[in-house]
Amino acid sequence: MSTMNNAQSSIGERLRLAIKAGRETYAEFSERTGIPYRTLQNYLRNEREPNAASLAKIREATEVNLNWLLTGEGDDYFGDVLGMEVLLHKLVTIFANDLVEYLMNTKELILTEEDRDFFISYICHCGWFQMDSRIFAFREIEKREPSKREIERELFDAYREYQKQSVLRAKAMDERRRRGAALREEQERPTSD
Repeated sequence: MSTMNNAQSSIGERLRLAIKAGRETYAEFSERTGIPYRTLQNYLRNEREPNAASLAKIREATEVNLNWLLTGEGDDYFGDVLGMEVLLHKLVTIFANDLVEYLMNTKELILTEEDRDFFISYICHCGWFQMDSRIFAFREIEKREPSKREIERELFDAYREYQKQSVLRAKAMDERRRRGAALREEQERPTSD
């Protein structure tokens, strides 16, 4: 079942809904997708239909079902095969830290070894914890592809580094808040003449 109104009569109207669902302006959408703003405006006004390259960018940016976008038929987001990949990506993104923590600390996995390898490669592919650059550096230095266990070690090292940086950022934020509160308190004190 569609979460958007399929009765929208034009590609432009459906595209407008898809962009608004992402809570960004048309200018932000244009910049993020690389579709020129004027071209996007032409799509939204139904003066032009998106070409294949633009459709691919729209699909990637909005995760919308292209069949729905072009025809108004079917589900807007999860009516296609790619929908499950989109859902998986969203879930793994939300729970990336928990997933890595689980993979690092759980001795008896509920996951199969194949599932574990899939999640680790997925995290690397998405570039979380700068894994894409770590693997690139490994290839450059070692002049070979890293093994599964080497990738796993890199991921766990990257995650530990990420955790340390998070703690440092939280401490710095607390210190800024403390100084700001002290400054406000000082400014609010009445001055004696």
